Amino acid sequence: MRILRTIFIAILIFMGAAGYSQGWYARYSAGVKWDFARNWQMELKPEIHLRSMQEPAEWLLDYSLEYDVWKFLELGANFRLNSDITKEPDRYTLRYSADITFKQDIKRFDVQLRSRYSNYTEYEEIPDYRRALRLKGKISYNIRNWKADPELFLECYFAAPEFSVSKVKYGGAIDWNLPSGNSVFFGYFYQDYPQKEKYIHVFEAGWELRIK
Repeated sequence: MRILRTIFIAILIFMGAAGYSQGWYARYSAGVKWDFARNWQMELKPEIHLRSMQEPAEWLLDYSLEYDVWKFLELGANFRLNSDITKEPDRYTLRYSADITFKQDIKRFDVQLRSRYSNYTEYEEIPDYRRALRLKGKISYNIRNWKADPELFLECYFAAPEFSVSKVKYGGAIDWNLPSGNSVFFGYFYQDYPQKEKYIHVFEAGWELRIK
């Protein structure tokens, strides 16, 4: 509990300092994941995005479905209802995507490579429904006798029709396993738009309940 309290205080200080920067964003989420059948999972997760760490910019509702084909291969589909609340009236969009994830445990490391095909490429901008291929690599480490697992990731967006690199994300997170199927995570990633000479910093925090 002392460690959790220290992390919470550090986050509050961090948010207060970062709130003065227009290049900082925050994402907060709360989700429920259900293992409803063998090798099948579904998740429902509402989320809110804040501009400058404190100004509401958009909310969304995510629904995802996953199936473990084999131990090393997972298929997934995702549907997202999104609302841009910075416009008058609010702008609603529906995003969808399909995933193929290859994963492998190497001792205490978990390595994943995900390929995602999506109908929407931009973050907090006017949607134009361009298609995008997203490639993401992630590596996490299970620390012995500790409930928090650190992870690092890199993700590239290739926008159609040329499939040139339109966006790059890289960052890390800590996933903290708690009793009774609960977990919390805290993360940060840097998001770069090579074609626009634009970049943003994003802080993430969330809670999840897993039901088996």
